Amino acid sequence: MAAAFGLASPRTSPASGEAPRAVRPAAGIREPIWAQCLVDLPEALRQPGREFRSSLPFRGIATAALSRPSVVLASYEFEHNQDGPELENLTLALNELDRLMLPPGGELSFNSIVGPRLESRGFQPGLMYSQGKVITGVGGGVCVASTALYNAALEAGLPIVERWMHSGPTSYASPTRDAAVVFGAKDMRVKNNTGNPIWILTHVENGRARLSLLSMQPLPYRVALREVGESHIPFALEMQPTEEPEPTVIQKGHAGCNVKLVREFWSGSKLRKSEMICRDIRKPSPRIVGVPATGEAAPEVTIPGSLPEPVAPAPGDSSAAHSPVVEPLKLPGGETDKPAAPPLVMPGDTRP
Repeated sequence: MAAAFGLASPRTSPASGEAPRAVRPAAGIREPIWAQCLVDLPEALRQPGREFRSSLPFRGIATAALSRPSVVLASYEFEHNQDGPELENLTLALNELDRLMLPPGGELSFNSIVGPRLESRGFQPGLMYSQGKVITGVGGGVCVASTALYNAALEAGLPIVERWMHSGPTSYASPTRDAAVVFGAKDMRVKNNTGNPIWILTHVENGRARLSLLSMQPLPYRVALREVGESHIPFALEMQPTEEPEPTVIQKGHAGCNVKLVREFWSGSKLRKSEMICRDIRKPSPRIVGVPATGEAAPEVTIPGSLPEPVAPAPGDSSAAHSPVVEPLKLPGGETDKPAAPPLVMPGDTRP
């Protein structure tokens, strides 16, 4: 059975009680030749696979206290499109993940680390999906953090133990690349199948979020991600007669998808392994527009962007469709979030 995810409560250096910081040689002491070839961590985060000047140990089990990360396995950075309470919730979740250590063979549970999304813990009401509809609930925006963890784990080649898709499209990740979470129901779990500890480093600033996985040795392979299928199935436009004098959006509608994510492991130009991570299937939801009832056939209507939006439903438990992890497939050769504003054109392969 896999080792449990171990934590040390303080986010400080065991020796001094101070926050971890980069180790620099004292004045007058010359760095060894090999150390002069290393880059600082901020630069290495943009060059996965590069060795960097090590930091003091982050948070983790006592047996890892003598270990120091020196290689960036994967670093996933993206525009999160969050503000207000959603940004506050995202920041809280990333802070809980920051500087954690996952031991070899250990499994990380996003819900166990971030904990319940309660106002008493600082989480605020934000936008989220529930059965494909946008509602307001405490913790809206947390799924951006679980999505960052998911994508970094994908790029590092780590096994994905549990992942769920959203019940509607998101503005920050394409189908198969998002990860919905609901505390007590739907989790995001990954496993460390390497022989070394893995440290997590997070950062959110100026509309961008980044989650990096650090370790002691580079990956022995190159990871490539491919999306196969339809990542964007357009929604239909339906019109209904209403008593309103002007056209009104009754239901925004969202695009559907039928796409699978394939992960490949390469050594040079040779494909070593290929596996299907998940398959996301979501039916498109029509955009419904109310038009003034005239007793005649409703004409075609061009929907302006300034139409009044429907009132969001009352808060409730969020729900996401499950996108299961399946057995590896050999090939030849869910939830809280801020939803996308339709119509949404989903990209194909993103952030390999």
